Amino acid sequence: MSDTLEILERLISFDTTSRNANLELVAWIEEFLAGHGIAARRIPNADGTKASLVARIGPAVDGGIVLCGHTDTVPVDGQPWDTDPFTLVEKDGLFYGRGTADMKGFIASSLAAVPSLADADLAKPITLAWSYDEEVGCLGAPSLAADLLANEPTPAFVIIGEPTSMGIVRAHKGIRVTNTIITGLDAHSSQNQPSANAIMAAGRIVNHLADLAIHFREQGVRVEGFVPQHTTTNVGTIEGGQAINIVPRQAAFGWEIRPVPGEDPDAVFNGVVAFANDVVLPELRRQAPEASINFEVAADVPPLDPAGNARAAEMLSTNFALIEGTPVSFASDAAHLQMSGLPSVLVGPGSIDQGHQPNEFIAREQLDLCDAFLGKLAAWASAA
Repeated sequence: MSDTLEILERLISFDTTSRNANLELVAWIEEFLAGHGIAARRIPNADGTKASLVARIGPAVDGGIVLCGHTDTVPVDGQPWDTDPFTLVEKDGLFYGRGTADMKGFIASSLAAVPSLADADLAKPITLAWSYDEEVGCLGAPSLAADLLANEPTPAFVIIGEPTSMGIVRAHKGIRVTNTIITGLDAHSSQNQPSANAIMAAGRIVNHLADLAIHFREQGVRVEGFVPQHTTTNVGTIEGGQAINIVPRQAAFGWEIRPVPGEDPDAVFNGVVAFANDVVLPELRRQAPEASINFEVAADVPPLDPAGNARAAEMLSTNFALIEGTPVSFASDAAHLQMSGLPSVLVGPGSIDQGHQPNEFIAREQLDLCDAFLGKLAAWASAA
């Protein structure tokens, strides 16, 4: 446990908010692994400012386990923290700091297991895979999945260490984040002259999304265990206009779909685009032929389908006495990995109830449970 806490303290000290590079943390992990004779390789992003990291411990044979987590965290801006978010602080068995629960606690526990894994005579490999930019749309997961498939033996499955209180989570909702930009034509608001109000056009599309939310709540696909059990839509940001007496030329709003497994996010998204192009845009162009409505998808993560990871859940339940929990409404890297052909489940210490909050924390008992689980996993890999 002391090793886990020492490593967690170091990981928390790196401000890996998604807007920042994560390379200092990656370099620290590389150095830590090298100290135990384990080589790691980076999978950089397009501009080289961030990287995922992969390191295999054990033989290059099929049937091992991948331990996967994201190195980035959400911001602390504007949150009323009682302590420095980038300094690990212990109070009454709770360890505070940004990322303690989501999800540097799991990474710390995994790294603390490295010395025993490196010294063990493993029959099956344990591979560490740390991603970047999960918090802004799981952006590092596709290239990480491609690297694992191209350069590593085929694993039995992947464990994503999201905070699940060490329960097995087999399903989560997806998320598609979209920015919609409307360009109309400005004019004096008192004049009877050509104008196209971008904010009013945005309002019509927003109202359509509100109607969709009601449809999903009352008639949509329902999956037991999710809270709520149906797909949701949300408009989270909106901006536009210059003054009350100017017809606004520009408006923009950000919105999301969180589909349950079995809901087709493409069909939902395409329906919104069709409404905008077929109903709203023609009205704008009657006054302003140059008017436009553009949709920019900022993030797209599919739902995690439990049909793809039944064997993984059974193995974890049978061999490690882990209990299956309920589906979760947040998204994770697991969906991209599973769609690439790598069965994935969520199992990690801490609770999502503490994630993204001021005074985020993880309980000592949760880290103890994760350390114990990884010890059993090492024994399994040795005897497999």
